[in-house]
Amino acid sequence: MYLIKKKLSFGIAVVMILASVTVLFSAGTVEAHSPSDVSIDYNIEEEELTVDITHSVGDPQSHYIYNVVVEVDGTEEINEEYDEQPDDTNFQYTYDLVAEPGSTIVATAYCNQGGSGSDTYEVEDIEDIVLEEFTVNEEEEDVELKFDEVVEIYASVTNNMEEETTMVVTVERDDEEVHSWEETVSADGGTGVIDETHDHETWDAGDFVVRLEVEDVERTIDVTVLEELVEEYQLTINIDGEGSVTVEWNDHTEVVEDSSTFDIAEDTEITLTAEADDGWEFVNWDIPEGHEDYVDEEDETITFPLHTDFSTTATFEEEEEDDGIPGFTSALLLLAVFIAIAVYYKKS
Repeated sequence: MYLIKKKLSFGIAVVMILASVTVLFSAGTVEAHSPSDVSIDYNIEEEELTVDITHSVGDPQSHYIYNVVVEVDGTEEINEEYDEQPDDTNFQYTYDLVAEPGSTIVATAYCNQGGSGSDTYEVEDIEDIVLEEFTVNEEEEDVELKFDEVVEIYASVTNNMEEETTMVVTVERDDEEVHSWEETVSADGGTGVIDETHDHETWDAGDFVVRLEVEDVERTIDVTVLEELVEEYQLTINIDGEGSVTVEWNDHTEVVEDSSTFDIAEDTEITLTAEADDGWEFVNWDIPEGHEDYVDEEDETITFPLHTDFSTTATFEEEEEDDGIPGFTSALLLLAVFIAIAVYYKKS
C-alpha cells in the first residue's frame, strides 16, 4: 500500500512538472511573434526612408523589435539595433537613405524573441515637371460658358529640374492666339501658378482651346462660348428596387444606380433606358405631369425633349420564384383522385 501511494505521488509530481513546463513553454511561444505588419515608403527628393511597424506586445521594454535592416538592390545600407520599441503596438522609424530610380529597397524588422517581417519598395523616377492642376472654371475637360460669364483659368506646376523654366497658358481659336499668360518657375521643386479671371466678351461666341505648355508637358481644355443664354432644366432620376438607368443626351452617357440630378439645356432630347439587376424586373416609370401623352410608363426605353424640370422614378420588382415542379398542384389533385377510386373499389 505504501509503495502504491509512493508511486502515485511520484506520478502526480511528474504530471505537475510536465504541466508547468508545458505552460511555460506555451506562454513563451505565444509571447514571441513576428511583426504583424511592416510597411516602407521612400521620398526620393528628401532621400528619406520611413518604416512603419506593427508589433503588439505587453511590455515594449522586454519584448520588442530589436533590429531593423535595410538593403538596396541586395546591399545592406542600414543596420540599426534597439533595446526597446517606442510603442506597444504601432511605431515608425525614419532613416537617411540614398536610392536611385529603379532601385529595390527591402526593410526587415526582427523581434528579440524570434520572428521577423519585411516589406519591399520600388523607387520610381521623379517627373521633371509635375502638373498639379489645370482647370477652366474649375473644370478639367469640356467647358460650356454663357456669353456674360467670366473665364477663370488656373494652372499650377512643380519644376524638379536643375534650371528654371517658363509655363505658358494661351487661349486659341482656329489655331490663332487670342490671349496669353506666362510665369517663370524656379528650379529644384519650384512651383509656378497662373491664376487669371478674364472677361471673355471680346472672345465672341464660338469654340476655343485653352492650352497649358511647360517643357514637355502640354494640356488642353475645350471651351465653348454661347452667344445667347440657354435655359437649363433639371433632370432627376430615382431608383426604386434593384436596377439602373442609362441617361443619354447629345454626346453624354451617364449610368444612375441610386439617385442623380443633371442640369441640361432646354429642348435637349433625352433617352432613358431601365435595366433590372439579376432576379429583378422593370415595372414602370413614374411619369411627371405633362409628359404622359408621348411617353409610355411601361416602356423600358423612353425618349423625350426636355422643356421643363423632369423627375421620374424607375421601379423594379423581384421576379417570382419558380417552385421547380410544373403542374405540382394539378399532380396532387390527380393523385388524390386515383387514391379515392382505389379506396372505393377496395371497399366494393
